[in-house]
Amino acid sequence: MQRLSSLWDYDLSAEDVQRILQEGTPTERGWLIGRILEYAPWEEIWQYLTPHQIARDLEHIRFRSPHDRELWTYALKRWLGDRGYFD
Repeated sequence: MQRLSSLWDYDLSAEDVQRILQEGTPTERGWLIGRILEYAPWEEIWQYLTPHQIARDLEHIRFRSPHDRELWTYALKRWLGDRGYFD
């Protein structure tokens, strides 16, 4: 079973991760996206996430630092522009 490096302490396969990202509740997706953003190597982040997914669930992502939220918000605004994600 292939595991993400950011989920070393959970028994979730790559397929489980994809399922949660597609079918999970906003809270579940926010938790998982936060784990990936916080702990995964840069390349692994983009294997599982898109900027649109991150922006969609940004309000549900718990960052360890408020500064991290600010940085991701800034990056997403630059990448996506103002497409209704940041009202």
